Parts: sequence; C-alpha cells; structure tokens
Amino acid sequence: SVNFNTTAFTGNLQSSGLWVPNVPTENSVKGTVYLFPEFAGQYKVIANNGSTLNLLNLNYNIKTKTLETFVSKDSVFQYELNQFSYVINNNRKFKVNSNGKLKGLSLEVYNSKKIQLFKYYSVFIEKAVINPMTNVVVSDAVYTHVFSYYLYVNGKEVKIKLNKNDILNVLSDKKNEIKDFVLSNKLTYSKEEDVYKILEYYDSI
Repeated sequence: SVNFNTTAFTGNLQSSGLWVPNVPTENSVKGTVYLFPEFAGQYKVIANNGSTLNLLNLNYNIKTKTLETFVSKDSVFQYELNQFSYVINNNRKFKVNSNGKLKGLSLEVYNSKKIQLFKYYSVFIEKAVINPMTNVVVSDAVYTHVFSYYLYVNGKEVKIKLNKNDILNVLSDKKNEIKDFVLSNKLTYSKEEDVYKILEYYDSI
C-alpha cells in the first residue's frame, strides 16, 4: 500500500494532488505517454522547502505533465507539481517546473552557477498509415517522444540542438579553446556526456 499521509512536504499529500481513474491504454495507439519505462522502483523527490522523500511506483506523464503514482488497475494518484523542485531516478536528476512554457520535468544535463543545460520532453501521436486503395492499416498510430535542449548562460536562455554550430555559437567567447579541447579529447558535440565535459571545461577557463 502507499501512504500519502506524510508531512514531509508542506502538508498532507492527499490534499496536494488528485485521484483519477487509471485510463486504459488505447489499443489503436502504440507506445506510451510515460517518461520512465515502468512504474516499479523507488524515486527520490525533493520538495521546494528542501525536504526529501522516497516515493514508490512513480512515473511522469509527458502528455498531461503530471507526476503519477500507480495505485491499482482502477486508479492513479496525480501529484501537484508546485510542491516539488526535483525528482531523482537512477542517478538522473529532473528539474520540476510547475508553470511556464517548460512546465513539467526537464533532465538536468549540466548545472553550475554560470551554465545550465536542460532536456525538455514532449510527446505527440504519429498518425496511423492507411493504404488508400485497400483501407487497411499499414502501421499503427504511435506515441512519439521528442525533446528539446535549453542552455542557460549567465541567466540567458537559448534553445539549441546538440551540434557543433549551436554549441560554439552560444559559447563563442571561448570558441577556439573549445574546438581544441574537443579535438584533443576526441569528443563529439552530439552526445550528452561529451557536452557535459565541454561545458565543464568552458566553466573552468
């Protein structure tokens, strides 16, 4: 069972969320609207007041932009985002935005006083392909996950793609140093782990 009667946050979680029916997955749409592969496991959440709590069976619904706990086949519990600041899963830290254009969870790729890089998720339905001659479904509709990267340098927000041009354009004041660093360390601008090293280097020079 799940105990929602906790005062780890600013009050009772039963009054800080919503019980909703567990909507069955549409058979005509493949894939999932959830960010994590499954509800199983333990998640660490950090509240706005700094307190922490471990929650079971947590997942993020990209479509509705809500954190949900699977309770039974008949219901899920949706948490209000405005009580959280971070969700941590498998050593990945997700920043919670309760409002604005980036409402929802964003993966924290890099974070320092000077530079922050976040990966924001969204989902859309890719329509089914139907043969116009036979009216037969060639491929089913599918939920497709898409993501965008937002880089903040000294508080200035820039939407970027992980490629050489975008990264060097934003970090243009140390462009030559970064190019040498990437070349000497055999890094690529398209991998998150390499971009982390690039931003860490930029921070250090």
